[in-house]
Amino acid sequence: MKQVILSLLLGLWVGSSIANGPDEGMYPMSDLKGLNLQAKGMLLTPEQLFSTEGVSLVQALVKVGGCTGSFVSPDGLIITNHHCAFGAVAAASSVGNDYISDGFLAGNKELEIPARGLTVRITTSYEDVSDQVLQAVSGITDPAARLAAIRQAMNDIQAAAKAKQPALTHEVSEMFTGRSYVLFHYQTIQDIRLVYVPPRNIGEFGGESDNWIWPRHNGDFAFVRAYVAPDGSGAAFDSANVPFKPANHLKVNPAGVEEEDFVFIMGYPGRTFRHYPAGYLQYQREQLLPPTIRNYDWLIDYMKDLGQVDAAKGIALASRQKGLSNVTKNYKGKLQGLRRIDLLAQKQAEEAQMRAYIAANPDLQQRFGSLLPEIDSLYGLMQQQGTQNIWSAHLLRNSATMAIVVAVAEARLELVKLPKKGADAEKKDIYDRLRTRIERSFGAYNAGLDRDFIAFMFNQAMAWPAEEQLSSLGAIFAKGSREAKMKKLLDAAFVKGYYGDKDAVLVAFDKNPAKFVAQKNELMYVAQELQQRRALARSQGEAIDGRLSQLLPEFLELKLLLAPKISCRMPTVPCA
Repeated sequence: MKQVILSLLLGLWVGSSIANGPDEGMYPMSDLKGLNLQAKGMLLTPEQLFSTEGVSLVQALVKVGGCTGSFVSPDGLIITNHHCAFGAVAAASSVGNDYISDGFLAGNKELEIPARGLTVRITTSYEDVSDQVLQAVSGITDPAARLAAIRQAMNDIQAAAKAKQPALTHEVSEMFTGRSYVLFHYQTIQDIRLVYVPPRNIGEFGGESDNWIWPRHNGDFAFVRAYVAPDGSGAAFDSANVPFKPANHLKVNPAGVEEEDFVFIMGYPGRTFRHYPAGYLQYQREQLLPPTIRNYDWLIDYMKDLGQVDAAKGIALASRQKGLSNVTKNYKGKLQGLRRIDLLAQKQAEEAQMRAYIAANPDLQQRFGSLLPEIDSLYGLMQQQGTQNIWSAHLLRNSATMAIVVAVAEARLELVKLPKKGADAEKKDIYDRLRTRIERSFGAYNAGLDRDFIAFMFNQAMAWPAEEQLSSLGAIFAKGSREAKMKKLLDAAFVKGYYGDKDAVLVAFDKNPAKFVAQKNELMYVAQELQQRRALARSQGEAIDGRLSQLLPEFLELKLLLAPKISCRMPTVPCA
């Protein structure tokens, strides 16, 4: 349920705080009035930063796809990161016009080209809807039902806002699990065009070795421009559209900053896991990060090799490779940081002190006595399920073929539940949704990569303990050479079948959807078992998430309650 929200990241280097290090933190815009930032040296008022009634700094900030951008001219010019425009640059590139490598410059507005895949959002206002969301779950004790009720309440609030203001985009963001929810209203601009992107050897100088660290040594920036219909509405690309006129835009200070200046960043990072329990960090360190790094490194290396042999395929896969590289570098840094400062041990020591205070205080024992043990138990269950769940997620996220066959298996299950007669509308809905899933599965697709990745992932699954293995894979590879069996399995899908070609899949589906869904092959048997396991894991996961949505607010309440007593003793909480 977490979404990227507009927030303020503070790194304050002011004279009075030098001895104890900088003050810092990440805060949602709704919390700014309570921070007294003027006392730290900020010259702007909270209203100048963010106001729903007049012009403020936030109106110069935009969400570009999943990134932050800033208006820097009165004619809709936006600066953002090079990697944030990379997908649009790749989509516009070809072997003859390799904008990825050579960069792109539009000498005038008429030469600007569509930045396909990019949209821009401007935060217009927000409102706290915590009471509405939590009221919807009042009296619900079942964790999974509670989670479903929260989601439904969020959807209902968004739908009601849409009915009142149809021209805007509305999203409810969970600010802290099970505790606070905010409804954000966005103006969405669909027509975004490339203006300037530096060559790759500038925008990505140093490669991923320079990513996620400071100082940076590259020109990680790009310029795009926002266009709207003549009436100001956020229309799709049209030659009649005109540059958007923002209410505010940023101006660069040529003098730069001085030592000990107040420093802050406004944008859309939107999440912090600082107050999560030790069990969450253990899950990250032992379950999530290592296999993600391993699997993504395999995909990245494969794409690099493919691009060196075939430039057109390299361009086609460039955005996908860039995204995986970005995540992988981030995860490697997280894992390195967790190990280097032994953050898990620090968090465990923190919670051990919390347990000691609870045990020594009858009132705390009554209120929080079971809290930490139950949280540990839930994260323990997540760890037990982690290997298979993460493997399954990576397989379906990175293999169009497996995503399709699992979607077919799920459609089969839905169809079986329908009556044999009189359900034509329901069948059509199932087939329409399946066709949409098939089309979406073929993004940056390469049949050879897809085939080899399936083999790579199946070999991983065959190395699991016997009691955890997929019985369908065990039956396929029971006898004979695994390599020969793997080739036969994949040949049936990619050579004799039609999975290696998007058009062939859609032609077969459109010709006879019922026959397509009823197909029988070994890959489908694997998909059916995988679908069953995923359904069970989803049910268990929702029960865990639902219960955590109840417990994590109590955990934060306990931390806030004990902080004055133990902050100077907790390794991860600085002393005042």
